[in-house]
Amino acid sequence: MPDWSPEPPITPSVCEEHEFLEIAEDFSNPCEIFREALSNSFDAGATEMHILLTVVPKGFRQILRIEIADNGRGMSRDELCAFFDLGNSTNRGKPETIGDKGHGTKIYYKSSRIEVITNKDGCQLRADVRDAYDALANGSKPVVSVSSKPSEADKGTRIIIDDYNYSIRDKFTHSILKDYIHWFTKFGSVERELGIERNAGAVLWLKGVDRSEPERLTFGHVFPPVSEALDKLLDIHKGAAPEHFVRKWPKQPERKVLKNFPDIAYEVVFYLEGDAAKRAVNPLIRGKGRTVQGGAYNVQDRYGLWLCKDHIPIQRANEWITVKGSEFTRFHAFVNCQGFRLTANRGSVMNTDPNILDDIRNGVTEYFRNEIVASSDYSDLEYLERDSAAYINQEKDERDFEKRLKRFPKRRFATYRDVQLIEPENEVGVLTLVNTISVVDPSAFPFRLLDYTTYRGYDALATVTRDDLPLDRLSKGYIEFKYVLERKFDHLFKHLFGIVCWRINASDRDEMTDVGGNRRVLHIVLGDPNQAEYTKYFLHHDREQNRIEVFVLSEYLREALQIDFRHRT
Repeated sequence: MPDWSPEPPITPSVCEEHEFLEIAEDFSNPCEIFREALSNSFDAGATEMHILLTVVPKGFRQILRIEIADNGRGMSRDELCAFFDLGNSTNRGKPETIGDKGHGTKIYYKSSRIEVITNKDGCQLRADVRDAYDALANGSKPVVSVSSKPSEADKGTRIIIDDYNYSIRDKFTHSILKDYIHWFTKFGSVERELGIERNAGAVLWLKGVDRSEPERLTFGHVFPPVSEALDKLLDIHKGAAPEHFVRKWPKQPERKVLKNFPDIAYEVVFYLEGDAAKRAVNPLIRGKGRTVQGGAYNVQDRYGLWLCKDHIPIQRANEWITVKGSEFTRFHAFVNCQGFRLTANRGSVMNTDPNILDDIRNGVTEYFRNEIVASSDYSDLEYLERDSAAYINQEKDERDFEKRLKRFPKRRFATYRDVQLIEPENEVGVLTLVNTISVVDPSAFPFRLLDYTTYRGYDALATVTRDDLPLDRLSKGYIEFKYVLERKFDHLFKHLFGIVCWRINASDRDEMTDVGGNRRVLHIVLGDPNQAEYTKYFLHHDREQNRIEVFVLSEYLREALQIDFRHRT
């Protein structure tokens, strides 16, 4: 066999333009641009930040303009290069910083213009990029023009981004931005709950596209205050007390270490919150009489257990704390670990060593079961739910009684053979009325009830035999009771002798259909008052022997028995 001949070596290379585009498009939520911007501001030591969104004219279009500013340290030329570079971060290897991959600011490239003005050590740098997204889409790298001048300002950065995300701005209303910032950025960090106060004085001025003036936001994720003692909670809120219940674990910040990796620590904060407590601090939760607004979500879409790095939520892990069903929605909980390794777009912790991830999961699950579920604070909620039920029933009884009193003058009554009858309002009222009249006058209807059931609606076994024959010789069939008879009938016509209803929602010659798809035609035969005949309704089929009679009680009682319902005077 011939010997191998050496060839020139292959040096792997990167198609930079494609990678720039891939990273820029790897961010699924357009709001993530603000997560990256705020992370950079905190890494630069900023204490005051501004995010202002406006709509400005550009030719025949109205485009989105985003202005981001802070009073941080600013950037040198090398740092400005890293800002625009891919995979080049001056923070790499610095554990105290958030951004270290050199990926985050590439989301800015989804725009038509980027301008950066930054001040550091008396020098002001200005960088300008035009049509960055178009260039990447066409296989070219954006060109960044840079100029400089002396500056009296010794720090701070201002960034202007035009036409970001094609100027689609439905996600950039003030309420949606405020919610996103408080949940998914460093400014909404949960760190203060864990005893870390170094950023406590930070301020953000925020203005969404639908707001004319910026709002001043204070640092930190928003939690409801821990609730009053149980007796006081019941006194104030009565039956709604569980909805206002709030407890927190741990009461004081704790750092925990992993069992198999004692060099890695994690921190937890759990809030158990009733629905009213959640809604008091979170205006975007749907329901409870609220007008649905853009960006609104359900409790199960947002609450539960969040895994965090840099005290910023990354992904939920509700399966770690699920005891049954959707019980996780009770909790507003976070686990922070700097040992999590994140994907490039910070969307997942799945780059973490599985052994480390299992260790964190086991530690959190054990803490949840032993320190939370087994605690007296958790059992307080169960106690509150039991006790509040008494208030709920009492309040319901009072409301029901008031409703009955208000409705009573509107009810109509009749008298038949010295027995008072009440006009029905539902199916059970129809059955009760027929039973009452049948007891007073067994000949009132051309059928006799033998048995009835409420298993699926209200129906009765009946006979049209009028004498006292033995039971096994009686002709038997069903009588179905309805308040309003519709053209679509939810039982079979088979075995029916008749249907008793208060009203009918059909006309002569209308087709009626049963649950099995069988059809019959409604025939109406008008009664003759001179002959003491009542108006008769039949469901007829040419190939069926039995005709099903429909007794429309509101007419039958008046015409056949002269029973007339009136308001009580």
